[in-house]
Amino acid sequence: MTTPTPRGQSRTITCKHCRKPAENAGHGYCSADYQRWTDAGQPPEGPAPARHGRDARRNAYLAARLRGLNVHDAAAAVNISTRTGYRYEHALATQLKATA
Repeated sequence: MTTPTPRGQSRTITCKHCRKPAENAGHGYCSADYQRWTDAGQPPEGPAPARHGRDARRNAYLAARLRGLNVHDAAAAVNISTRTGYRYEHALATQLKATA
């Protein structure tokens, strides 16, 4: 038998889907998997696999910038917002400063 968790406190679990330790968001899932599961209509097979496309988008954005496109046009070319384009620019500048 498990010990009840005091009201208002989350308990740490091993997520049923990704198998990582996390706070229980509901039904034994971490918050990311629970959100994907509810967004999909709570299918009995569980949440869809996580999408990990950030690196590919960032590389495509960088390639567009290297072709000479401005931030707005490069962002539109890879289907991200202009704000995300500026975030990518900041992350790249931070990386370059760290390696210099």
